[in-house]
Amino acid sequence: YCVEDCNYLLDYYRLSGDQRLIFGGGVVYGARDPANIEAIIRPKMLKAFPQLKDVKIDYAWTGNFLLTLSRLPQVGR
Repeated sequence: YCVEDCNYLLDYYRLSGDQRLIFGGGVVYGARDPANIEAIIRPKMLKAFPQLKDVKIDYAWTGNFLLTLSRLPQVGR
């Protein structure tokens, strides 16, 4: 399962299969990817999980994120 907040630029997280935290967050919508994504994501992660201040981030990447026009989940077939 995944948890996300209600900010305009979403932050979201979940545990991986090996019980590691996967944390993501909206940085920019429709602009260039930042050069140092870790420097932008770390403060967001620490706001949610301050106890991780000394934990090394092993991987950081950028990518597309899709959501509905209403920004609400849609469930159905």
